[in-house]
Amino acid sequence: MAFFVVLHIGRKSYLDQVLSRRDGPLVSFGNDGEMIEPGHVYIAPPGYHLVATSNLIRLSDAPPRLWSRPSIDILFESVAVNFQTRATGIILTGLLNDGAKGLRRIKEEGGTAIVQDPDEAEQPSMPRSALAATEVDHCLPLAKIVAVLNTPK
Repeated sequence: MAFFVVLHIGRKSYLDQVLSRRDGPLVSFGNDGEMIEPGHVYIAPPGYHLVATSNLIRLSDAPPRLWSRPSIDILFESVAVNFQTRATGIILTGLLNDGAKGLRRIKEEGGTAIVQDPDEAEQPSMPRSALAATEVDHCLPLAKIVAVLNTPK
C-alpha cells in the first residue's frame, strides 16, 4: 500500500527528512503527475492540496478548505472515491476539524476509519471532530494504530 500524509505546516517543511529512515520506506513530497507506488509515503507539499487518483498524484493550489492548504478533507475525499474499500483514513492530533468530512467519505465508500484517542492527543479537537462526524472502526492510542496497520485484512 501507499501512504499519503497531510500536515498543516508553514511555508517550509523538513517532514520528508524527519520521516525518512535508512531502512524505512521511501518518503517524499508528492509531485504533480507522479505515479503512485506501493510502499511509498507521499507528503502534501506546503501550500498544495494532495489529491490521489487511481494511479497518479495530483497537486492543487485551489483555495484553502477550512483555512488549510493542504487539506486533509480534499485528500481523503480523493482517496475514498478512487480506492473505496481499500482506503484507510487516520486522523491524529490537531486543531479544528479538517479531515472529519473526508474520513466520513472514506467510511461511506467502504473504507476503514481510524482516529487517535483524543484523551492522549496533544490537540484533541481533530480526533473529537472525526469521532463526531462518523462511526470509526478504531479509536486507539498511537502505539496501537501501528499494530492495526500491520494486521492483514
